[in-house]
Amino acid sequence: MSLGPVLSPDPVPVRLTAAGAPAQLRQPQGWVRVAQVLDRWVVETGWWRAAPGEPIRRTTWRVLLADARCCELTETGGRWALTRPWG
Repeated sequence: MSLGPVLSPDPVPVRLTAAGAPAQLRQPQGWVRVAQVLDRWVVETGWWRAAPGEPIRRTTWRVLLADARCCELTETGGRWALTRPWG
């Protein structure tokens, strides 16, 4: 199983807080506010194969949106993707 960079079919623009957490994400109807961060985790892989200082690092955020939907946003190398929407 490969854990390469996540290149979701649903890339999404994300606005961040000063602390680097997702604050809003762009949806077809416009910008939707992140009401609450429910969870956050980091997966770092390939450190044994990658060039020094360049492992594959992926951060996933489970968030509750202001419109009551829950989703997971994944950031890899500065690119964001909507990897798991609910509702």
